Formats: sequence, structure tokens, C-alpha cells
Amino acid sequence: MTKDRKILYAVSFILTAALLGLLFVKGDSGRYIAAVFLFLATVVCFAAIKKQSVYSIHYKQVTLLLIVAALLTITVFYLSGLYFGFRKATVPFSLHALYRCILPLSAIVIFSELIRARLLAQQRLPVTVCAWLIGVCAELLCSSALTAIIDVYRLMDLVGMTLFPAMVSNVLYHHTSVRYGPYATLAYRLPMALYPYLLPYAPTPPDAILSFAKMVIPLALLGFLAALYGKKPRRAREKRGKWRFIVPGVAALVCVLFVMLISCRFAVGAMVIGSESMTGALNVGDAIVYQQYKDQTVQVGDIIIFTRYNQRVIHRVVEIACINGETRYYTKGDANDNYDTGYVTDSEIIGVTDFKIAYIGYPTVWLHRLFAVRS
Repeated sequence: MTKDRKILYAVSFILTAALLGLLFVKGDSGRYIAAVFLFLATVVCFAAIKKQSVYSIHYKQVTLLLIVAALLTITVFYLSGLYFGFRKATVPFSLHALYRCILPLSAIVIFSELIRARLLAQQRLPVTVCAWLIGVCAELLCSSALTAIIDVYRLMDLVGMTLFPAMVSNVLYHHTSVRYGPYATLAYRLPMALYPYLLPYAPTPPDAILSFAKMVIPLALLGFLAALYGKKPRRAREKRGKWRFIVPGVAALVCVLFVMLISCRFAVGAMVIGSESMTGALNVGDAIVYQQYKDQTVQVGDIIIFTRYNQRVIHRVVEIACINGETRYYTKGDANDNYDTGYVTDSEIIGVTDFKIAYIGYPTVWLHRLFAVRS
């Protein structure tokens, strides 16, 4: 291995490891440190790695197209607010927001793209993987979502709303960076990263729809650019070319459907059993699929999901009474000796279940216990 290649690999791996570590820095400090670190890393990359890419002659057209795509996406997003409604921006524009969010985010996006372009120019698979990981870490640092994880539900929100979209988006960023240069990628990334801090209101679409859009839009842009400016495949390879973007698209759709399921965006939802109160019928680690409760008939013997002290409980109905026009459900865990304290009303019932998948939820139980120990 030559000296230049050793330097290339060392720089790539150190940058990747450092950014992964910065994801766990709490508060806004992670952004500030990441912005300064990426600036220094950019200087090192440009000084230690000399080889540059030769970009497509269409880079100006693609840069303009990506600016238009970003503005169009933001416009459609805000038009959706006419249906879903609006809320005030979480961080309204001000000098404080400029220093706290806008400048650090701009630095993270700009320097990470400059680093990506220089690493991808080397055309080495391990370096390409590092460049992709650096891009994903930069997206996560912009959102500060990782430091907000306090339980398994926040973890699932991170996976569905931030991690999966970041992974898919960076496929598009790789494509544009290799062929059209970092400035074309920045033409799309900067508006998409900064508009929440520049506008006073934001739409409130469901999280599942927002996650789906974050994954589908980059894939659609990727397919559009490949069709518009990519080389035409030979006839013998046409079939493979048609499937090239279908596979990641289907994968993204499956991820979104999974997030929608656990987020109860369908008429059904899913939960994992984390206690031993229903041992026998439902064991720790079993995953249940339940039908959301919408005033359907609940009978003695049904297993229901309800809220109690801001937690979800899965117990069996053992008695039903109607008092003063109010239906009261008395519940008990199969493995418990006594009835649950109090009773459950219709407004507290989330769903009814009679279907389980044994032991498939053990990873979720492990994560939940891990966060419980940390807290």
C-alpha cells in the first residue's frame, strides 16, 4: 500500500469515527463542535488528498434544476399546511437563531459536502463508504435527534423520521457529488436544511407522511437525473437499468410502512410485550398486532390495550359493568393475582388484539431495558 493511500484511508476512517462520536454530544454543543471540526477536516482533506474529479458538462443545468427542486418541494410542503394546518416555527428567525442554528448548520452542510466530493474523487470503495457515513452523520447532527433519545419510542422516531431519510438522501447526494460536483448538491441541501429556521410557520403533516416524502423525493430526483443526464444503457442491460431504482424505492417504502405500523398510522398497530403480567397468553418479547379501538364491541375475555398513568397496558377484560350510562371495563393480567386498580373507560382503550408473533420483539425489549438502566 502506497503512502498516499495510507493517508487517504487514515483520514477517511478518523473523520468517520470522529463524527460518529459527535452524535452523542448533548445539546447545541454538538453542532458547534461539528462545524469547527468539519472546517478543520476540510482543510486537512484538501491539503492531504490532491486528486479531484472531472465533472459532467451538465453541472450548471443540474445545479439550477436542484435549486428549483428544493424550492418546489418546500412550496408543496407549505401548501400541504392548508389541509393539515400550521404551527409556529420551533426556532423562529432571530439573531439568536442565526448563531445557534443557521450558521452551524450551514457550516456542517457545506464542509461535509466538500469533504464528500474530495473523498469520492479517489474512487476507493472503503473511502466511498466512509464518505456516505460522513454524510449520514452530518444529517443527524443537523437534526440533533440522536441526543433526544430517552426511550425506545424516541429511538423509533429517530429511525423513521431521521435515520432512514438521511440514508436514502445520501444516495442522491453521492450521485450528484460524483457527477456534478459539491455545489450542485449544496444547491439542494442548503435550502432544505435551512428553511425551517427562516420561515415563521411550519405545516403539521403526520409523521408517517413526512417520513415517506423524505425518502421518496430524493429517490425520484435520483431517477429523474439518471434518466435526463445519465448514459443510455445498452439494450442487453436495459432490464437491469429499469430495476436499478425500483429496489431502493421498495426498500424505502417497506421502511416507511413499518414506521407507520408502529406509529399507529393505520387502522392497526403493533406493540412488543415488555412485562410478565400476561405470561402464558403473551410472553416477554412477543409482538402483538392490534386493531385500533373505534367503539367496536369489547367482551369479557378480550385482550385490550389501554392507557394508564401515561403508559400503555395490555391486559385481559375480566368484567364489564354499565354505571350511570358509562361502560366500565375491569381488567387483569393473566399472571397477576389481583384485578388492576380502578377501571378502564372507552376513551382509554387504544385497541383490541388477538394476534401475536412469538419472541420477535426481543431486540426492542433489550433496547427498552438498556434505556431504563441509563435513566
